[in-house]
Amino acid sequence: MTIRERVNEYAKTVYQLFWQKGVTDVMKMLVTTLDFIYLKRKTDTDPYAFNGDDTFLWGNLCLYDKIPFEEIYTYKLDSFYFKQKKYDFMGLENFPSSLTVHEFSGIYELFHLTDELFKNIDQMDVKEQDVTLHGLIFEELVDSWGILKQTRYSLSKHIAKLLPLLVDVRDNDSIYIPNGGIGELPLCTFRQVQLKKIPNQNLKDDIDGFTTFDNQIDYMHSLDRFPTKLLSVDEKNKFFAYLCAMNFFLNGVNLQIHIENVDFWNQSYAKKQKGKFTKILSCFIEKESAVRILGIRSILEMLAPNGKAAVVVPESFLFSRDSKTTEFRRSLLQENHIDAVISLPKGVLLGTNVKTSILLFSKDKTTGNIWFCDLLNDGYSKVGRRQRNADFPLPKLVNNYRNRWEENTNLMYSAQVSVDEAMANNSLLAINYYKEIEPVMKEFVDPYETLKDLLVLEEKIKTGLDELYKML
Repeated sequence: MTIRERVNEYAKTVYQLFWQKGVTDVMKMLVTTLDFIYLKRKTDTDPYAFNGDDTFLWGNLCLYDKIPFEEIYTYKLDSFYFKQKKYDFMGLENFPSSLTVHEFSGIYELFHLTDELFKNIDQMDVKEQDVTLHGLIFEELVDSWGILKQTRYSLSKHIAKLLPLLVDVRDNDSIYIPNGGIGELPLCTFRQVQLKKIPNQNLKDDIDGFTTFDNQIDYMHSLDRFPTKLLSVDEKNKFFAYLCAMNFFLNGVNLQIHIENVDFWNQSYAKKQKGKFTKILSCFIEKESAVRILGIRSILEMLAPNGKAAVVVPESFLFSRDSKTTEFRRSLLQENHIDAVISLPKGVLLGTNVKTSILLFSKDKTTGNIWFCDLLNDGYSKVGRRQRNADFPLPKLVNNYRNRWEENTNLMYSAQVSVDEAMANNSLLAINYYKEIEPVMKEFVDPYETLKDLLVLEEKIKTGLDELYKML
């Protein structure tokens, strides 16, 4: 059994425990379970946080019988959580509370199920993952419990890795991610910045062919010289903002991250951030085109003069004939901010089959061309629960984009199109309007030969029917 299989089994068992005890609110389930994972990581990585009071150390909690454990959990542990989370989760003021023993009679059983999980896991297995052990547990819980389906901003992990590479995030950037969701895109962005600080001998390829590093080694000391506001993340939903902060912490990142529960769509907020960020990444899958237009305008206003942005939008945005959308695309072309358009396969947005595309913006763009790409294969199967296949198209996509290379293979089709041509074509940005279709040459067949063949076939059918009649 792999480590992921063990964790998945744990998630199913814990879910059943909650239901057996009458708790059906999945958000309360998650907060309560994650508090134990949080406490385990605090014990493993920061024992000094307990200020000499060993009561809450994981190993000591295991020694209590049910009644003392429940008393400690209900009356003492919650205040410890609040104090520590205020320190670990910068920018967040309020945190959802765990269930008490009065609300959930299975607290003691939950703790021991979690303890059993950690005892059964072979730590060496984690080296094959691109997350920490605690981060892996977070991933499996939110996935198997359907949390991702409740947010429209959850990209598949391999696409979340792709975006920061397309805009080439660096440690001297000021990076902004509105609609941070549960933190997958922000975390992948931060990891990409970390890579710049890690020795080459400790790097390896991950499951998608991207460069990553061994999570068994602590690299946090290499981040001491990072700017105070390297990465800013906003998330309007309070619960998702909390999960985003928890996701970072459980994956070993608790430095220089500023996560706020703010309303990105407030125009006064966007004006305050004018020209502040060199890199912005986001996903706008709103139903209303007006909301998407507002979001993209805000991003362009917040970008620094040399800034770059990657925004995931529904593909319909690229070819909609709606007058407001058409006029907005025209304005983007006139201002020459669109650097590339990448069409993605279905399934990259979790919880929906909406087909999406990546719009890449550049504030200092000097060329008059747009790089178009139709990504036909993202490295995963197209049906059912998407499984990894043998191809590694995403690193190649990044390389092709940086070099503006054109390609026509079973992995992707790419080509450069002038801004003038796009303007003349009603500002349409879907690549299908610019693909060169090669005519298929068919061999000429003499119609008399075809007629002769049909007559021979007719005779064979007649003979067959006669023989069939004689048998009746």
